[in-house]
Amino acid sequence: MKKEDPPICPTCNHPMTVKHILTDCREYELQRQKYNLTQNLAENLDIDTINVLKFIRDTELHKKPNTPKHTQH
Repeated sequence: MKKEDPPICPTCNHPMTVKHILTDCREYELQRQKYNLTQNLAENLDIDTINVLKFIRDTELHKKPNTPKHTQH
């Protein structure tokens, strides 16, 4: 199995990681507020698991394919 870099977030131009989506991405700011998610990934995953699942369902992230990587020329 080879390690690949995560795709790049089209909104923020940062690697699209779990941490980025659950704590930083501007595209999901309103949904994070709606489900009281904090900027602390460990806290969200340890304490607010139900809200994380609601967030994923509300944003439909479970239905979205990986976004293509930006290529550098």
